[in-house]
Amino acid sequence: MGVFEAFKVSGWSESKQTLDAFVDAMEKIAQEAKENPQLLKDAPHDASLRRLDEVRAAKQLVLCATFPQD
Repeated sequence: MGVFEAFKVSGWSESKQTLDAFVDAMEKIAQEAKENPQLLKDAPHDASLRRLDEVRAAKQLVLCATFPQD
């Protein structure tokens, strides 16, 4: 079953250390969501881009392609 905008974490292909780090990160996010919900709404914080305006992107398409010169 697929869920829109979901991701899958496999315990078969990841080490216990990696899974533990993932769980720690999810627990931290859950705690931040309880304490300061606006923090999550304003995410991402460290990315060079802020949240994309999907409506504007859909209405003002900029499509381009470059082809290698032979």
